[in-house]
Amino acid sequence: MSEAIISLSEAAAAEIERLQEAKGLTDSAIRVEVRDLGGRTYSLRFVSRDEKEDGDVLVESCGVALLIDPRSASRIEGASLDFVQELNASGFRLDNPKSPGLSGLAARVQEALDTHVNPMVAEHGGQVLLIDVQDGRVQLEFGGGCQGCGMVDVTLKQGVETMLLTAVPEITEIVDETDHAAGTTPYYQPGEH
Repeated sequence: MSEAIISLSEAAAAEIERLQEAKGLTDSAIRVEVRDLGGRTYSLRFVSRDEKEDGDVLVESCGVALLIDPRSASRIEGASLDFVQELNASGFRLDNPKSPGLSGLAARVQEALDTHVNPMVAEHGGQVLLIDVQDGRVQLEFGGGCQGCGMVDVTLKQGVETMLLTAVPEITEIVDETDHAAGTTPYYQPGEH
């Protein structure tokens, strides 16, 4: 893989450079991470160039350094990152024309998440991402109000698992891969014991 993994527009590069200067982040890079199996959710964050991990791909585009983990690199190959300013909003937009299409069991799990699970957890500011599906084992990540929520085990066991197993009975196991300690806006604060 090479620089063709992802390219930046001039607007994206200019905004990144503006943010680096404003925050005093000299010699930083942007870590690009695809969060879900379908390549629809991603994160961008400033990191030191020294934070390059084994297997990371370093891409230079428009003078900006990007660090991409191997799993994400394969999911965004050929993508472009732009910065758009619209009437009511502005922000970075990733155009991923090769977003991996889901098929089989993964597509059915994603459909169940989209139609049953995420509308339910969205009522509490949450979301559930499909991270991987291997031999009936489904890996999920909770975000938003669900990340760090004191009731996430109940949500998983009595809500998410029930809905997914009803919609997709071939699932053999559901695993929560969330770093709940990193949650910043949990819907329900866990009590101290």
